[in-house]
Amino acid sequence: MLWKTITMLTGSGNMNWNESQKWKIVEGNFCVVVTHWLRPCGDRPPNRWNVYAYIYPKHTLFDKFANAYDDVCSSLPMHGGVTYFQKHVDNDGKPASIEIGCDYGHLGDDRYSEYATKEDATSVFRDAKELIECLKMKDKDAN
Repeated sequence: MLWKTITMLTGSGNMNWNESQKWKIVEGNFCVVVTHWLRPCGDRPPNRWNVYAYIYPKHTLFDKFANAYDDVCSSLPMHGGVTYFQKHVDNDGKPASIEIGCDYGHLGDDRYSEYATKEDATSVFRDAKELIECLKMKDKDAN
């Protein structure tokens, strides 16, 4: 499934609209999202890629997450390690999900900025598939 969203960036009162794309796979106790967005950066091509996982309360790892540098995050196959970590709550303040993410903008990742399409970014989607399989296995192993 492809979702297109528009992100509004404001600076000095000006609005610049940037298009982003999201592909999402929902599994029982988690989902994984691949995002593609554009950000000009000097002479480099503007393509940026991220992989995110949302882990829900019924997943066996949910209560084990503390921060982006904990043993749970370190055990997951995230390109360059977890570089984003956020706990989400519902309207009643109850834990709703833990979001973790990685980016493809590290030293040595210049090739990813050239990937303009899903077809170009097969290695990003391969990483996302590996994360899905890992989260499935870790949830299955505990049951």
